[in-house]
Amino acid sequence: MAGQPALGGDLGRRARAARRAERFLGVLTGAVPMDGYFAPRNLLRILGVRRMAGLMFGRRRAHTARHTPAADAAAVDSPAQAPGAVGGGAS
Repeated sequence: MAGQPALGGDLGRRARAARRAERFLGVLTGAVPMDGYFAPRNLLRILGVRRMAGLMFGRRRAHTARHTPAADAAAVDSPAQAPGAVGGGAS
């Protein structure tokens, strides 16, 4: 039958995904040692070559938040703009 090889491949993928999820949850609960899970070889297997290279060479995503410039930080730190401040001026 033509559908059986595809079914077997699907079951194999599901079994591998279940093992990966089980191992990840084991790391979170402490049942699986972190040293082994976060070893470079295991991360390469999980993330793939492209994502692993991005981590190694420090490429950042374009949508990461930028730091607040000093001029804007001074405006935010003023008492008039503090959270919970009412009115914000000298009376």
